[in-house]
Amino acid sequence: MALRTQCSSALWSRGCSNSELGLGLIQEMLTLGLVPSTVNWNCVLAALCKDGKVGAARAVYAMMGKSGAVVDITAYTCFVQLLCRERMVGEAKKVFDEMSEKGVHPNVVTHNTLLHGLCLNKHLEDAIRMVNQMIVNGPSPSVVTYTTLMGCLCGEGRLEEALGFMDQMTLQGLEPISPCTVLCLVRCATEGEQRMLFSSLARELFDEFVGKGLKPDVIMYTSLMDGFCRNAEMDAAKELFNDMQGKGLKPDIITYSTMIEGFCTLGKLDEAQELLFDMEGRNLQPNKVIYTLLIIAFYRAGNLDQAAYYLGEMVDQGQQLNDKTSRLVLDKMSSMGVHQDACNLLNSVVENELGADQMILSEILNHYCKNRRMQEAADFIRRMSEKGGQSCIVSSNSRMQGHCIKGEIVEAANVLHEIVKNGILPSTLGVSLFLDHVCSFGQLDRFLEALPILLGELDNSGS
Repeated sequence: MALRTQCSSALWSRGCSNSELGLGLIQEMLTLGLVPSTVNWNCVLAALCKDGKVGAARAVYAMMGKSGAVVDITAYTCFVQLLCRERMVGEAKKVFDEMSEKGVHPNVVTHNTLLHGLCLNKHLEDAIRMVNQMIVNGPSPSVVTYTTLMGCLCGEGRLEEALGFMDQMTLQGLEPISPCTVLCLVRCATEGEQRMLFSSLARELFDEFVGKGLKPDVIMYTSLMDGFCRNAEMDAAKELFNDMQGKGLKPDIITYSTMIEGFCTLGKLDEAQELLFDMEGRNLQPNKVIYTLLIIAFYRAGNLDQAAYYLGEMVDQGQQLNDKTSRLVLDKMSSMGVHQDACNLLNSVVENELGADQMILSEILNHYCKNRRMQEAADFIRRMSEKGGQSCIVSSNSRMQGHCIKGEIVEAANVLHEIVKNGILPSTLGVSLFLDHVCSFGQLDRFLEALPILLGELDNSGS
C-alpha cells in the first residue's frame, strides 16, 4: 500500500509539471470510476495555465465546478493570469468574482494579476476602481499594485492621478521613490500637455531617489535622457550622460541611439558624430537605427557626401537597409534634385544584394519611374533578374505607371503584354489602379487601341 501511494505521488508530481500527462491521468481516473482529489485537479489546472492551454484549462475549471472540487488560490491566480494574457478580461473578472463566492479570498498577488490584465487591455476605470477597493477593504496594495496602475495612468497622460496614487503610497508607509515609479512618471511627463512639467518633476524625483541612497542604473539614466531629448533639452541630457559615466556606469547602444537621435533632431550633427566616435571607441558597433538617423540627418542638412559615407559604412558593417530607410533617403534626394546620388544609392543596394526585400525593390523602382527614367528602371529589373531576384507584379505596375506619366501608352501596354506572356497573372487591384491612372491622363483610348494587338499576339503564341 505504501509503495502504491509512493508511486502515485511520483506520477502526479510529473503530472503537475506536464499538463498533458496530468490531464491524461485525470481522464483515466474518471474512466475507471475514481474520483480525483482536489490536489489532483488544482495541479492539472495550474499546469495547463502555465502551458498556455486556455481551452483545456477552461474545461478543467468547469469540471471542477461540477464535481465540487475547490480551486485553490494558486490555481485561481494562474487561471486569471492566463485569461488576461489571452485578452479574455471579462471572463477573468468573472472568475475573480467567483473566488470570494466560493470562499477563496484573492490575495494581493491575484489582485495584481487581474490589475495587470485590466491595464494591458485598457480597462483603466476598472483598474482604478479595483485599487481603491483594495485601499478600503484590503488586501493592502503593494508597490507592484501602485506602479502598475501609475504606469497605466501615465500611458494615458493622466499625470495628476498618477501623482495622487504616489501620495497614497506614502500614506500607506510604502517607499514611493523607486526605479519603477520614477520611470513611469518621467515617461508620463514627456507626453502631450504634461511636457512642460518634465524638467522640474524629473529633477525632483531623480534627486530624491539619489538622496535616499539608492543607485540609479543605466535604464533609469537612459529614460531620463530620453525625456530631456524629447523636450530638446540636450544640455541636461548630456549632463546626465556624463554623470552616469562618472558613477562608473557604461552607456549601452540604446543610450547612444537616444542621445544621437536628440542631436540629429536639432541638427547638431557634430555632437551626434562625437557620440558615434565615442561608442566606436568603446567597441560598440552602431546598429541600423543609428546609421539611419545619421543618413537622414545629413541628407536633411544637405551634406550628401557624409550621408553617402554613412550609407557605405552601414553596408560595409552588414547592416541591412530597410524599406523605411530607403524611402526616406530616396524621397529626400528626389526633393533636392540629386538624381545621380540616388542612382549611386540604388546601385549600391543592388550590388550588395540588399534588395531581397520586395518593399525596398519597389521603393527603388518607384524612384526611377517617378523621375521618368524608364530605361534605368528596365536596367534595374534586368540586374535584379540576373542576381536571382524576383521581378514582382509591383515592379511591373511601377514601370507601367512610369510609362503612363511620360505618355508612352504603347510601352505601358507592352509591359502588361510581357508579364502576361511570362505566365504572371496581374492582380485585379493592380490592373484597376493602373487603368485609373491611364484614365486620369486621358490615355484610356490609346491603351485600349494597343490592347487587341497584344491579345492577338498572345493568342497566336498559345496556338
